[in-house]
Amino acid sequence: MKYSKFHLSLGQKLIFPILLSLFLLSASQTLYGQGLVISPIGSYPSGKTHIPARIEEGSEDTTRISYPFFDDFTSVYYRKYNNPDTSLWLANNGGGYVNDSYGIKPPSFGLITLDGINYLGKPYNFTDRFIAGEADNLTSRRIDLSKTTTAKRLALTFYWQSQGNGSKPDAEDYLLVQFKDSLGNWVNQWQRNGNVNTENTFQYVSLPVNSPIYFHKNFQFRFQVFCRLSGAYDTWNLDYILLDSLRRTNVRTQGILDITSSRIDTHYLKRYRAMPIDQFYANARNETVDSLFMFSNNLHETFNVFSYDAILTDLVKKERLGVMRDSSYIILAFNEQKVAVPTNRVPLPQNREKMILEYKFRMNTGEKDGYIKNVNLRSNDTIVGITVLDNYYAYDDGTAEFAATINQRFGKLAYRYVLNIPAVLTHIDLMFVPIDVNLKGETYNLRVWKNLDFKGRGAKDSVLLVQNIILDYADSINKFTRIELSRRLALSDTFYVGFEQLSDKNLTIGFDKNTDSGSQIFTNTTNEWLPNKLNKGSLMLRPVFLNKNAVSSNERYWTHLPAKIYPNPSNGELIIEGKVNQVQLVDMQGKVVLEKTFFLYENYNSLDLSHLSNGLYLLFLQSDTARAIQKVVIQK
Repeated sequence: MKYSKFHLSLGQKLIFPILLSLFLLSASQTLYGQGLVISPIGSYPSGKTHIPARIEEGSEDTTRISYPFFDDFTSVYYRKYNNPDTSLWLANNGGGYVNDSYGIKPPSFGLITLDGINYLGKPYNFTDRFIAGEADNLTSRRIDLSKTTTAKRLALTFYWQSQGNGSKPDAEDYLLVQFKDSLGNWVNQWQRNGNVNTENTFQYVSLPVNSPIYFHKNFQFRFQVFCRLSGAYDTWNLDYILLDSLRRTNVRTQGILDITSSRIDTHYLKRYRAMPIDQFYANARNETVDSLFMFSNNLHETFNVFSYDAILTDLVKKERLGVMRDSSYIILAFNEQKVAVPTNRVPLPQNREKMILEYKFRMNTGEKDGYIKNVNLRSNDTIVGITVLDNYYAYDDGTAEFAATINQRFGKLAYRYVLNIPAVLTHIDLMFVPIDVNLKGETYNLRVWKNLDFKGRGAKDSVLLVQNIILDYADSINKFTRIELSRRLALSDTFYVGFEQLSDKNLTIGFDKNTDSGSQIFTNTTNEWLPNKLNKGSLMLRPVFLNKNAVSSNERYWTHLPAKIYPNPSNGELIIEGKVNQVQLVDMQGKVVLEKTFFLYENYNSLDLSHLSNGLYLLFLQSDTARAIQKVVIQK
């Protein structure tokens, strides 16, 4: 996590916010009360859990591997975990995390990010917001080079990028490469400081391993970053790391015959990365993109030819739904190539309660085993995208590269969503991220609006819910906190979810830079709602709904609140037997048409529905300890 910074004459770092407002700011002024501050944060991947204890510097490591050494962070291991592969790297020694979101046009779709947070996703120093020092590193296992000579022309090659989708390093920040000699000393080989202008692109480096002091059984190499320690500041990305005999000297490549999948440019839904499945079914054609796009790279100077297909699978049912395209041939030069597949070739199943759609691009590149000894270059030929159809909306992709905050007490933030059909809001998911100041125990107001008063300075906002919440960070990295609403809200068409800051301590909510829903974000810090016009991204703020497709039978939903409802269909009277103290009836337009409270000691109650029109309704029932829901039909 990180703010943009400029430097004082004494070299001290000073926080300088970038505001989401109607005004562009110069480096000499800070404008408060005009919207959001966004700050680069760090890696909060869902896979960074269940990992071994960190190996501290100096701990004994008896594992020894041979070369060639290769890692492009695309193996099946990385699709399950986001920490470095412990067969190649020291376990958690450095805190770097493997992802496909921080890089901009990487050589292959996976990479590792080094920054100022540890392997648990916490700042190295959460007490001094300005301190800088050695932060993440990536250290290889011991590699046996005892039989190596200078004739082997051994070299360590890799691609690096500063900033990417994260935080731009300062001039005094750096990325360092070191080799371990036969005496156990780390020897500096290469360094790049944060003021090097690379236009935020990946750069190729080749470092020869040509001194006898490195030809021993316990050779290691490592990447070390120096940066600010109070958040994921000063981001460096690494990819395609290879220790092997040098094939050629080239400013762009070692001359490897490898075609890689680089990134997926579009996803299955036009507006969202996840949405309630009943909302999708209500307008599936307009919610679905026409085509999915994948980018590939040729890491060799000569032309190459490959074919590809794209498979669509529902991971919930573990069912292959179909092939979106196959047997398409592409000629690829030394650059990035865009390929497309249509989505309309594979119709989706209907009436399911949940689907997780996996779209897998597979390339047939003709790469042969043994081109690099014991290295599988085909692991980067497959790239996967995911779209969730469940019970919630998400503009974001689940990873927060930045933090967004309101920089004023009693400032409010609102996030706009639009329903295709009426629905019932039950929870809100948020991801608050730790940066600079520990906010655990602070309170804020969760808010839901039907409308915002853009012309009347907020005086006529249509507020549906204000709920006071005690802030607590999630117990694992990149995990959302689910807040249950104090009461269910029947909604239709447009609505807004958000929060109100109650103190001068800025709430820091996750902000995804890889997706853009910035036009749906609004802030109010001066009794006036302002749209976000400057910064692209998405908030880690998701509304969660009752899944109407799941409300299908009494047996499934009466296990938590024993009760009996009859007659159903009803001709105007509805009998409730059971200890129910509160009921709410909602029509299919999302309007609450009846609310009633009973005494808990009563086991028999009656509802008069004679004034209501014929049709389908949802009945919510609640006791002190349980809840239930039932479809009710009025037929007079």
